[in-house]
Amino acid sequence: MKKVARLIEAALPAVIAAATGVTVAGCSSSGTSAPKVDYSQASLRRVTTCADLTASLRDDASSKMNRRIDAEIEAIREGYVAVAYEDGANGGAIGVGAPAPGGATSSPTAPATPAHSDTETQVKGVDEADIVKADGTRMYVLHGQKLLIVDAWPAANLATAGSADIEGQPLEMFVANGKAVIFSTVDGNSIYAAAGATPRPEYSDGYGYYGGSGGLVAPGAAAGAMAPTTGPVYDNGSGYGYAHPLTKVTVLALDGATAHTARELYFEGRYLSSRRVGSHVRIVLEGGAHGPSLQYSNSKVYDTSVSSDAQIGQWNELRSENESAIAATTYADWVPTGFTRDNGQVQATPTSCGDVYVPTTGTTQFGMTQIQSIDLDAPTAPPATAAICGAVDTVYGNENSMILAGAAYVDPWLERTAYMSGSDAYRSPTTLNYTHLHLFNFGSDATTPVYVGSGPVPGAVGDQFALDEKNGTVRVTTNEMRSGPVTSNGAQSQVSHVFVLQNHAGRLSVVGDAGEIGAGESLYATRYVGDKAYVVTFRVTDPLFVVDLANPTHPTVLGALSIPGFSEYMHPLDDTHLLTIGRETDDTGHQHTTGGQWYGIAIQLFDVTYPLKPKLQQKYVYDGGEYATSDAMNNHKAFTYFDDRQLLAFPYVRMSAPTTSTLEVFHVDVIGGITKLGSVDHSSLLGTLPDGYYGYCGGYFDGYVRRGVFFENVVYSISYGGIMANDVSNLTTPLATLKLASPTVTGVTGVSCGM
Repeated sequence: MKKVARLIEAALPAVIAAATGVTVAGCSSSGTSAPKVDYSQASLRRVTTCADLTASLRDDASSKMNRRIDAEIEAIREGYVAVAYEDGANGGAIGVGAPAPGGATSSPTAPATPAHSDTETQVKGVDEADIVKADGTRMYVLHGQKLLIVDAWPAANLATAGSADIEGQPLEMFVANGKAVIFSTVDGNSIYAAAGATPRPEYSDGYGYYGGSGGLVAPGAAAGAMAPTTGPVYDNGSGYGYAHPLTKVTVLALDGATAHTARELYFEGRYLSSRRVGSHVRIVLEGGAHGPSLQYSNSKVYDTSVSSDAQIGQWNELRSENESAIAATTYADWVPTGFTRDNGQVQATPTSCGDVYVPTTGTTQFGMTQIQSIDLDAPTAPPATAAICGAVDTVYGNENSMILAGAAYVDPWLERTAYMSGSDAYRSPTTLNYTHLHLFNFGSDATTPVYVGSGPVPGAVGDQFALDEKNGTVRVTTNEMRSGPVTSNGAQSQVSHVFVLQNHAGRLSVVGDAGEIGAGESLYATRYVGDKAYVVTFRVTDPLFVVDLANPTHPTVLGALSIPGFSEYMHPLDDTHLLTIGRETDDTGHQHTTGGQWYGIAIQLFDVTYPLKPKLQQKYVYDGGEYATSDAMNNHKAFTYFDDRQLLAFPYVRMSAPTTSTLEVFHVDVIGGITKLGSVDHSSLLGTLPDGYYGYCGGYFDGYVRRGVFFENVVYSISYGGIMANDVSNLTTPLATLKLASPTVTGVTGVSCGM
């Protein structure tokens, strides 16, 4: 009998914990099947020896490989045939079947040392890397494969003072302590060759279904109707246009308008995030894991013309071959390598066994996560390192701590059955996704990462703002997905939580839970301010929940406000007011008008002085007919609030003809509210540059505004086409305009996230 799958969310990492009563048993009649694993548990232990690391890596790979083959065998026994699957690198989101349906005043004189805005950050005093930085009287701009050093103050002197070539594809940077730290993705072939090392393909044994290209084939379907892919996935970085990509960390010493190289570091693994505290730069990389070539297909395992016993026998033969391949490895076959280049000489440094932390077998997504920490005041010193066997996707950092969050492992069989109407998982609501949290502190030198503890929470972490740490206490907001029949309002499909965790002997344990928040609603935004958490969910209206965290063991929802629309980013103006950016909707939750046009982007000011009764103080809504978007809605670094002058700026692109690109400028304060000062129009720079796509985060080589920066009362709008300087009292007539040469990216055909 054909079984029908129902997918509630196309992008759902489906994980069912054994603690919920749904467990994985060995499924094969011969060969070795995987033991039961409690996916809701998260723990790490530091490796003691290289032999210990080898055994741990083998066990983890074997556990996942066996469960994957167990799922194939169980599918045959349950009546599924010719299952087509795709490997999801690092356990990508998986589903089964098809998705279910005032004004500021000008300064009379130009101060020699102007106040300027900084990159929007999550934690005051903790810098985050970006594509534009301001320091003293200069701006530093990543422009193609160059760092531009721009004289910005006074505005009349706006000019390019100098530049430096950057190897590879720049992502983002820090500028501090007379140095620039630039992260880029580079072609590693020359580095491997210079170090006498051989590039290895990246390893992943992720598994999953994708609606359309994957799914279940009904009994009786023609053999070969869905051609299976082979595993594991080898992510060779082709998305970057490089066969063997490395992440490069370039430290430049700045001397006026010139820059010279002080340090060059290369790492296997993709740049994920970073933080800077004073001179200390903490970098998080994900990927760079290697391993043996495992096989999940041959000419017979999907041959429906043979008996099911014969198919199962073929799967067990593959199991045996894979076990042999895994058993032949040592730790050196798995761990990533770092490189240094000094005076043209390249040296390779494999990850030290003693720097690696391993999880409970079979509980984490495939991958390798590295923390690399450097001191700008001692740039030639070796980085302080910690590595985790397992992927993470979200990073929080404050002055003393860093939280790494990653989804728990997706079991292949549970993944298949989560939405099948005949399965146990479907009949009763069951938690489908867990997040593992890993807390690191930094030692007395502020550089060395020191592992504190780990803990699981049900649900997924949406972004860095869903995480927080205060005095050793971790706070986290998650969106929990559930299996089972969905009610008309979707109440069983998802719900949000605010959890409080504390460390007990190396384990982060949940000591407080604010209860279910926004049943049936998607989690859109979170912001922690002191002992309050502000949580925005959305389905039809935009509920803003105020959660009191003063008592860690009894977090409490104090009040909520529901209005049409949703906020995607929240900026605290002070302890009792939030400035947000999002989108207006109608009272049914639709983002489009009946004419097919988007409702406008909305800037909102919330007063949470009385947390039992939060209120909307003021709203500014753009014309929905403009069909517009803003990078600030999905990247907080494009949202610039200058506290000194109470000024706000963000990029705005009207997509409907004629296309325009502007920097929108407002004066916002808690007394006067929201006052639009005007727009800086970069439309004259559109169409003047090559139309090449550079960055899946939205970076075309064109004149679209990328960032806004304030120096005193002057706002600078930066695009690939040029930089304009405008007094905020006159945004239509520039004080100065600096045309920029077309950016070039030699030998790169792919993407980057920073541009």
